[in-house]
Amino acid sequence: MANEPKVNPDTLFELDPYLKSHEHEIRRRNTEFRGWIKRLNELEGGLNEFTQGYKYYGLHIAQDNSVVAREWAPGAKEVFLTGDFNNWQWLATPYEKLPFGKWELKIPPNPDGSCAIKHLSEIKVIIRKQDGALIDRLSPWAKYVVPPPKELGVNFQQRVWHPPAHEKYMFRHRKPTRPRALRIYECHVGIATEEYGVG
Repeated sequence: MANEPKVNPDTLFELDPYLKSHEHEIRRRNTEFRGWIKRLNELEGGLNEFTQGYKYYGLHIAQDNSVVAREWAPGAKEVFLTGDFNNWQWLATPYEKLPFGKWELKIPPNPDGSCAIKHLSEIKVIIRKQDGALIDRLSPWAKYVVPPPKELGVNFQQRVWHPPAHEKYMFRHRKPTRPRALRIYECHVGIATEEYGVG
């Protein structure tokens, strides 16, 4: 099996005998973990593919200006996309349900070849829950969100990021070589400033 985890609980107990008193729970969690790895291998192409979800999920605009939007919402009864592009008609643009909790929406380009969803226009994902209630959400794969004007409250707004070619940043230098091992110096989320957020 691809991406087979190399963790053996027996090795843990040899390295740290004090864990033996928790053997049942450790083995249960290891079995659960292996089950998820198996499902990811079968349904998502492996753990590495699953971690690249941003390339598949969210809103993507193709070369021909068609739009493909995908969400993972296994508990949803229905999913819709709304925004400036459809005059905020919540139920006008439904996603199609796919296996494994996936939802997909395809929007063709306008007759003139332009994209139906403009750069910087606001969008939201609408979820119909199993009880029938509708809730609006930002996509977890949103590429660009902005704080709202103060009079509109505190909920961030998802904006479509698809600038014209002449406005896109062009890299001028080659990429640095990838290090062999991941190194994270420090990460302070929400505690580095008095303001809420990353600072």
